[in-house]
Amino acid sequence: MEQVIPIYNNEIMDVTQNLKLYLETTFDFVYNHNNFFIVGNNDIPLNSLPNTTGETIWLKIIDYVKELMIEVSHPDAELFYGKLNTNYILAYGTHSFLNNKYDIILDRFNRQIVPIYNESNLDYTYLNNDISITNLDTMLWKPTGFNKKYNSILETVLKLIFDTLNKAYLVDWSFKKLDTLYIILNRDVEDGYHIPITYEISKALKNYIYQVWIFIMNNRSNLLSPEQKKIEALLQKYKNKGIPFILSDNLKRGFEINKKIIYREKISSKEGLDKYLRNDVLVGIIIFLIFVLIIVLLKIFTVI
Repeated sequence: MEQVIPIYNNEIMDVTQNLKLYLETTFDFVYNHNNFFIVGNNDIPLNSLPNTTGETIWLKIIDYVKELMIEVSHPDAELFYGKLNTNYILAYGTHSFLNNKYDIILDRFNRQIVPIYNESNLDYTYLNNDISITNLDTMLWKPTGFNKKYNSILETVLKLIFDTLNKAYLVDWSFKKLDTLYIILNRDVEDGYHIPITYEISKALKNYIYQVWIFIMNNRSNLLSPEQKKIEALLQKYKNKGIPFILSDNLKRGFEINKKIIYREKISSKEGLDKYLRNDVLVGIIIFLIFVLIIVLLKIFTVI
């Protein structure tokens, strides 16, 4: 019996295909991870390792996504990626370019760009593991390493996981005022934890959870406050639903993934044309030189 695909699924497929086509003509690089798009431009990062290209950063972002996010084959992966790929696109590029494309992609495809700017701190070999404090008492703290090195890729991907869990599990991961996470954070503030007054609730909660995760990953759970221990319990509860607890040393190395690069069509065409013209000109020059040589030799033999 022929399988009937629901209209809703057809609509999703159409949107995904149209989105893919748009991204391919807008960005230098496009990668599809279980229908979640990771895109980028070849903009040189301003704060990264020497001789790092935009393509390298884009490839490392893919590396971090595949390392940190739930395995596609996992039973809970369908719900996770269903919320992820219908709401977000992860993009690398300049501040102005990504900001310009944000509203366009949101209006046309109902997806938010999660940006990683080329001006951010992008030392992808550093796992944000330098913890020199003895207690977590301010949201302003970041695990900045020697010489102010930092890995914004790790932080961005992890907070994107939090956003996705927020959409998949509305009760435990609500970022709304007076819900569980807000109450936990507010009690910690009453006990002395500092938050800048300019922070929105969702931003504050994601920063708070990220800090606790960093402490857990670096065996500093004993330094967490009672309220922060509740966040640790939440993270442990979701270790099989999206929260990562293992970081491979491969992340510190150069990228080791299967390159699936889609260049802008106009760039590939231009490069192909340039290559053709270069080869064509070279062949023409060689033929011309051979022709001249033959004429010279004929004249020499005629004189003789």
